[in-house]
Amino acid sequence: MLELARRRLGVDADLRVADLADPLPFPDDSFDDVVASLVLHYLRDWGPTLAELRRVLRTGGRFIVSVDHPFAINLMHRQAGSGSDYFATYNWTEEWTMDGQTAQLSFWNRCTR
Repeated sequence: MLELARRRLGVDADLRVADLADPLPFPDDSFDDVVASLVLHYLRDWGPTLAELRRVLRTGGRFIVSVDHPFAINLMHRQAGSGSDYFATYNWTEEWTMDGQTAQLSFWNRCTR
C-alpha cells in the first residue's frame, strides 16, 4: 500500500506505517483531521487507540470514522450458524489471500446497548 501511495503522491509525501495498537509517531495536536475508515474492528479495545488519535488531533479538529454496521456482521454470523447475540462483543478470524499471500485476520464485533 505504501509503495502504491508513493507512486501516486511522489517522493515528497510523508508516508509512514503506524500500528494503531501502539503510540503514534506524531507530536500532540499535529492534525486538523484524523480518518479511521474500517480499521477499528481489528482492535479488541478501542480506548487506547481513540485516546491516541485524540492526542494527535488539534483542538477543533475532526475525527472521521466508519465501521461495519453490527447488524450486517450479526446477520452474516447467524446465517453461518453461529447464532451470536447482537449485543455481544466477540472475536472471529478469517483467512484472506491477496496477491498470492495468505494472512489470518482477527476481527472484533461490538455493539452497545
